[in-house]
Amino acid sequence: MKNVLENHLARKLLLIEELYNKKKYLQLDEAAELLCCSKNTLSKDIMEINKKFYVIEYEKTKGLSFNKNKGVNFNYLYGYLLTESTSVQLLKQIIIEEPTITDIAYDIFISESKVRKLIGKWNEYLKGRNFSFKIIIDKNKLILAGNETDIRLFCHYMFFGLNYTDIYDQTTSDSQLYRLYKENIKKQYSSKCNIGDYELTKAYYTALYRIKNGHYDNVFEDYHPFKVSFSSTLYRNLETKITQVFNVEVDSKLVNQIIHHSYFKEYNQELAPIKLEVKEKYERFVQNIIDCIPNLILTEETTRKIKESLLLILLHSPQIKYFLVDHNINVYNVHFKQYRNFFMIINDLAEQEGNIFKSEEIRRAFFIKLVYTLNAEICIAKYTLTRPCIAIYSFGTADVKKALKSLMQMFFGERIGILITDNLEGKTEEADLIITNYLLPTSYEDKTIYFPENVTLEWLFSLDEELKKFKYKYHGVFGYKKEQFESTEPLKWLEH
Repeated sequence: MKNVLENHLARKLLLIEELYNKKKYLQLDEAAELLCCSKNTLSKDIMEINKKFYVIEYEKTKGLSFNKNKGVNFNYLYGYLLTESTSVQLLKQIIIEEPTITDIAYDIFISESKVRKLIGKWNEYLKGRNFSFKIIIDKNKLILAGNETDIRLFCHYMFFGLNYTDIYDQTTSDSQLYRLYKENIKKQYSSKCNIGDYELTKAYYTALYRIKNGHYDNVFEDYHPFKVSFSSTLYRNLETKITQVFNVEVDSKLVNQIIHHSYFKEYNQELAPIKLEVKEKYERFVQNIIDCIPNLILTEETTRKIKESLLLILLHSPQIKYFLVDHNINVYNVHFKQYRNFFMIINDLAEQEGNIFKSEEIRRAFFIKLVYTLNAEICIAKYTLTRPCIAIYSFGTADVKKALKSLMQMFFGERIGILITDNLEGKTEEADLIITNYLLPTSYEDKTIYFPENVTLEWLFSLDEELKKFKYKYHGVFGYKKEQFESTEPLKWLEH
């Protein structure tokens, strides 16, 4: 994907991916090397990201980090940056208008040769992602050609994924055609679900505008049938306006290919019985995932948002190829290491329900979507991960121990839990590391850290190296024995 984008956007996307998906801090030198740029260029990129979101933080002793406590949805941030790309603006205009090369070059202020070059890059990207369509030049017009269902889903999720707000503008809302279209759709669906203008306009562009440009889809079973009475005044007005604006014949073929099953995710009452049964199974599966997170209390609105997001990918994942966001296996592997026991529990739930994931690709996509969704809505790490615990068990005054605790909290932040103790029993025994100036029994040798008289920066960094060993350590958060998650045995479901 990044081959299609401008260099500065490719760098920004790679940076936020790296910071978001890795728990550790990233030093400036490492980040600059990763992005193949200077530290000055890196600083400029970070400032431009933070002007809008302020999610990248820098600490001199530790480096760069992504602050997930800001509640920024990763996919939203990713999509927002993509909308700044000339390449993406070009693709959007091709989808809506099918312009000539000359017109689009004039509109986005680039040369015609640059337009042709970008089209070549887009086609390489589409081919690499195994999409069944491409951009062609027909009589100097730019057209998306190929499998019509896939094109419509791609267009729909492009608007959805990039959170385009300007597709619902004054021109659209004042349009008689859009008003009549909206009235007919709401007449049919409003009693079943609450449909907003954002959902309506996405479907409006991805259906009527494809039809306007002469593209029909014959796979009718993927669409909701249009059940508004064809003899009603409301429908007749819509029919007249579509004919005027698009100069096409309005018939059942046209109106029954406007609303794809995945467009209105809340509306599933009209699904075939077999699909309703599958939907109920998926709903039960998602609810079981929510129920297994310890100490979790959710509002109805948050629960609804989580369910909507996860049900969408389960119901329509064979058809949806998420627009532009590179959900690759490396991201999945990072998430798997960090949330290994949580993923294993979810996989157990999936096996109990049977046939939840139709392929390993869908499983990976679901887990990635799960992490992004739960991080945005509830900061999943604080529910599913347990911080390494350090016990301060040393000879010295209370003030010295408190000073050491304060210094460590300043250096490590919320990465660790710290307790001051006067004996080796109870919580001290359970600690991952013990900082001490006592001579402890040999059974404590592996987790003993010597407490020097003077704490230096070098000592803190050596402690940091020890803590990295516990980065993904779990303590039976879900009631599983710790040994289950420290086994070196391969997981059967990763061998698919």
